Amino acid sequence: MSTTTLESFSMNKALEGYLKKKQVIPSDEEVNRRLQALRILQTVANRWCMVCSQKHFGHKIHVSNCAVKIMTTGSYRLGAFNPGSDIDTVIVCPSHLSRTDFWDNFLPMLESHPEVKDITPVRDAKVPIIKCHIKDIDIDILQAVTSMQYSTESIDVLDDNILEAMDSTCILSINGVRHAEAILKELPDLTRYQLLLRAVKQWAKARGILNNAMGYLNGVSCAIMAAVVAKDNPNALPSVLFAKFFKYWMDYDFTMPVRLCDTESTAVCAVPEWRVNISRPECMVVLTPIFPAFNSMLRTKASHLQLIYEEICRANTILETLTRHSIGSVGKKKYKGLCKAVYSKVFKERKFFFCYKTFLQISIPTEHSGLMESKMATIVDNLQKYVTPRYSAYDQFHPLSYGIENPQANVPTMTYFVGLHIDKDEQKKLIERQANVMLKQRLDITDALSRMRTESEWMVFNVCENSSLPSFLEVNIEENPKYHSERAKEEEEATVDEAQQKKRTATQMEGDVHDSSAKQIKIENNQVLARPTISLITRTVS
Repeated sequence: MSTTTLESFSMNKALEGYLKKKQVIPSDEEVNRRLQALRILQTVANRWCMVCSQKHFGHKIHVSNCAVKIMTTGSYRLGAFNPGSDIDTVIVCPSHLSRTDFWDNFLPMLESHPEVKDITPVRDAKVPIIKCHIKDIDIDILQAVTSMQYSTESIDVLDDNILEAMDSTCILSINGVRHAEAILKELPDLTRYQLLLRAVKQWAKARGILNNAMGYLNGVSCAIMAAVVAKDNPNALPSVLFAKFFKYWMDYDFTMPVRLCDTESTAVCAVPEWRVNISRPECMVVLTPIFPAFNSMLRTKASHLQLIYEEICRANTILETLTRHSIGSVGKKKYKGLCKAVYSKVFKERKFFFCYKTFLQISIPTEHSGLMESKMATIVDNLQKYVTPRYSAYDQFHPLSYGIENPQANVPTMTYFVGLHIDKDEQKKLIERQANVMLKQRLDITDALSRMRTESEWMVFNVCENSSLPSFLEVNIEENPKYHSERAKEEEEATVDEAQQKKRTATQMEGDVHDSSAKQIKIENNQVLARPTISLITRTVS
């Protein structure tokens, strides 16, 4: 497809119009509100820096030179954020501002600011973080301490040497910033890339495969995969890039790592770089674009990759419709309508509870739901490993997850549903029985369950059909277009089964008659006669 044809311009207009209609592109008011929130955060950080620097140095000449730098990462830094999405930030600090200063001084200052609400510090995480709301915007705050003295305003985050004096926590904290800056460095046209990335994430979200906790695509992997396509097609419009995205990844051999650029470095740091693991090969590898590179799809299993690939192929097939038509053949107006129809189909929401007939239902108290979400992919994958080799219970295993508050529970409870494709009812019962046996015997389904031993008694496994989903879901399965055709098919099969059963019963009755009539009755001094025994037939019928 040419990158500058009338068709591509029409496609681009339709794509942009669809994303605006879905409110994927933020308004100017939304953009300004985020800038205001970041200014408030910078004000608090500057005050914290001054106070701590005064205690540390005690000389005004040094204190006046001290400064911290707030850097953003993720979709906000790439300019592809959606309305309502959070802002990931990192406070890059000079060497004298320690992690102790961050928690003992910065956190209280943040809590005392009237514009900062709902502050949640998470000190014990692998990457310590403070979550808060500023101007009704979710903001995540990390800290990275560098070896720079006094000020970090002039720091070059792409310089690998800055990592050498950092511990692993600071490296992991600043990695997000480095990833975003490395992606931006590789892009030939930022504006076109931003629209492409928004479209890709909207597609993945609508189709239920944008879920990092469950092992599907995430913001980092989407950004890298979109950047690879944009880099290879520097002059293409966003609509053309969007079509090429699916064609490119449909043909890609995912046994090979996805690389945006070379990440080799002579620097030494406390975090190991990704290496091929022959003993435990990873199903999908999308490497981050800077040293130390790591796999952004580490949680992806074979079943996840299968569903991702199916969705990529589906989108590619739909978008190829546009290449088979032209404005010259169908007219400008009809082609415009075709573009809208095609994009509506590509972005059509995949209704989770319509996709499967059987679901594994896992309930857990809300207070433990955070750990559950982070370990759901592993729980599902290990359950699959446990059941499949013994019972062949799965035709396909697509562990899409859906979590929702259960208002009918006695205690605040989150209920998770995992969609299953299962052949037989008996195999479904085996899954339910084995899941509960593993839980009651406190066997390790996963590392997550072993860490949740004290709470595991609160977890409840259940297998349910789509026709008997809990009422609090408010799912009307009859709204599914497939429901009526499937019901008709089931009724037809039931009618056939009933007819076959009647035929078998009639055949059995005839056999009973034959066996009874063959009964030999001896009459003394006479011949042997064969006489039907009607009473036997009567009892058989009754």
